[in-house]
Amino acid sequence: YDEKLGGSHFVEYKDVPIDIKKRYKDIEMIFRPHPLMFEELVSKKLITKKEETQYLELISELGIRYDNGEPIERAIEKADVLLTDFSSIIIMFFLTGKPIIYCPSQIELNEEYSELAEAMYIVQSEGDIIKYIQMLQEGNDYLKEKRLALIEKKYLNNRGAVTNIVDRIIADFECANEK
Repeated sequence: YDEKLGGSHFVEYKDVPIDIKKRYKDIEMIFRPHPLMFEELVSKKLITKKEETQYLELISELGIRYDNGEPIERAIEKADVLLTDFSSIIIMFFLTGKPIIYCPSQIELNEEYSELAEAMYIVQSEGDIIKYIQMLQEGNDYLKEKRLALIEKKYLNNRGAVTNIVDRIIADFECANEK
């Protein structure tokens, strides 16, 4: 809930996964909050520890899996859609080509994230989230081609970046030792 770090939407949208699961009983849902989210919410008195426990029990009863430990790569691989606010995993998930439903906050996106946002479904309300989930469930992903083109343009053209970085470090080191 620190707006400089991106701002969470959990308190505002905590019922959305529940509503989605009730509406679409056959879909598999994974709830994976930031590892420190509940601690932060309780410490700021936005929820109580009891409310945290009740929430986790409710999503479990509905069949929503609470994932707080699996490597992020596995969770990303399993997911068909990402519902998120500002997060460092957006870029990793974006590279899968799968749709992202993004809840914006006060944080200003840099150029890279702004370009990604043009290929994400931007929401301002719970109704928007439900609308996009329904649309995607029906097979309508009108931003898919835009995402794939952006992946091609921005990321696939940067293959070998690690090798380039290592080569540059070695060259810099060798140059420094020659002096």
